[in-house]
Amino acid sequence: MEKAVGLVILSLIAVLVALIYFEIQQEKEWEMFKVIHHCKIISKISGSVAIGVAPIIGGNGDVAISITPIPGKTGWQCDDGVTYFK
Repeated sequence: MEKAVGLVILSLIAVLVALIYFEIQQEKEWEMFKVIHHCKIISKISGSVAIGVAPIIGGNGDVAISITPIPGKTGWQCDDGVTYFK
């Protein structure tokens, strides 16, 4: 049992490290793309929070409440004619 728990924890750590690595790689690629394509900021969108309420399926009338943060975005106009929101 202890080995299974250790394996699950190790797997979760590996997934977290991989996600962080890929996020860093995407950011590096975007930074290079911005320079190559002369991207300029044209807009900013503020972040917000979405709140949801739903009945719990099979429950006794209980409801589930979800709170989801929505990050802000910046609009970039690039010389390839496309507007990117990051």
